[in-house]
Amino acid sequence: MRLEIGQIVGGYEVVGVLGSGGMGSVYKVRNTISGRIDAMKILLPELRESSDIGDRFLNEIKVLANLSHPNIAALHTALKIDNQLLMIMEFIEGQDLDLRLKGGPLPTSEGVSYISQVLSALDYAHRRGVVHRDIKPANIAIQGDQVKLLDFGIARAGSIRLTRTGMVLGSLYYMSPEQVNGHDADPRSDLYSVAATLYRVITGHKPIDGDSEFAVMRAQVAEMPVPPFRRNPSIPPIVSDAIMRGMMKDPNHRFQTALEFQTALESFLPDSQARRPITPVDPPPSWQASPVTTTYGFSGSTPIPSAPLFSSKVLETLHKNLAGVIGPIAKTFVRKYSQSAGSLAELCQKLAGEITNDAQRQSFLKACQTDLGGESLGHLVTDAPRITTPVPPGAQTMTWDPALLERAKTSLAAIIGPLAKVIVSRAAKRARSLDELYSLITADLSPKDRDKFLSSRL
Repeated sequence: MRLEIGQIVGGYEVVGVLGSGGMGSVYKVRNTISGRIDAMKILLPELRESSDIGDRFLNEIKVLANLSHPNIAALHTALKIDNQLLMIMEFIEGQDLDLRLKGGPLPTSEGVSYISQVLSALDYAHRRGVVHRDIKPANIAIQGDQVKLLDFGIARAGSIRLTRTGMVLGSLYYMSPEQVNGHDADPRSDLYSVAATLYRVITGHKPIDGDSEFAVMRAQVAEMPVPPFRRNPSIPPIVSDAIMRGMMKDPNHRFQTALEFQTALESFLPDSQARRPITPVDPPPSWQASPVTTTYGFSGSTPIPSAPLFSSKVLETLHKNLAGVIGPIAKTFVRKYSQSAGSLAELCQKLAGEITNDAQRQSFLKACQTDLGGESLGHLVTDAPRITTPVPPGAQTMTWDPALLERAKTSLAAIIGPLAKVIVSRAAKRARSLDELYSLITADLSPKDRDKFLSSRL
């Protein structure tokens, strides 16, 4: 069925042609009763006899019929006219990310904002048993500042499986290693594709490339991309690290949920609520990185990328010294303060400010003086009082019942381990009410773990 401008089909008048995809043509239409502008999607005539393509088209209708989210292009209804299936969908006045990228990469903040919305859509879909399986720039439409996720044609919903004889499902440049290998895709496969998409959006380069389909497939399975901050030094380490974690070859070492990935990215956005960045997971021993990416690892874990004033060696030393006192969260503080400190001495003092014990703080500063003296450290005030986060004007400093904080630490430790002590202590310094205390403590927990903590804290 090919439609002409002015033609009326099923109560919709065709007013324009929006384009064609791999499965069908999309028209701009007007409802003849309500006057609302919609998009009509139909199968291409030459594909109508393909049962595989027909299954995909019907699959998209059934999946979208059960999804309603501001970042997912909505299905209004489906029609069957002259034995031809039609989808009536939300009309999106904008362009997809693939077209936007023809003008070059986007600013990091803009790209992260768009991808954060994609992750919001995926969080919603994943919770309903839907895996998209084809996340890529061409399937992300931009309408003003809002993102719309498109094309659920090969999405998996529940136990439904779609296959294409002799082919893998998805787009090779953004496809997860498990999809390339023909294994079932789960929500973490979508997160791999999201990370690959964000990589291209803010660097202008595909993370994985090759001169043939086979070369691309082999690289997806065996090679890690060059870290984004090496493509563009202006990309913040927290964003670069999140992308690299999202593209881990082993799904168990990626972010495990879209919400977790989104939380890591949103800590970078200037207008988002401040959240603790999520420490990258140690890479698996089976990593096969290209020569350029072998520097993206030390002692079996992801290093802290060098900041403008500090070498990776210095940051590595600071991390090891601080981690011996406060544990794994040390990496977060080193990364954070290395971006703002104006000198090595200032960086050491800021890091020392995160140590609550006076003796341990002085020991840390003396270790820095010893280990980094050759790095123009200068004089450190090893007996300086602890640096504390300033209290907002007019705010009252809370005095917490030690027994209450101890119960909170014990309850949280049962969920996340030793890091609980640091998280509760920091939350206690910032919170101005009991509700705010519990909110800060549980900010990065999954809903299940949050409920578990709140039910056990007393």
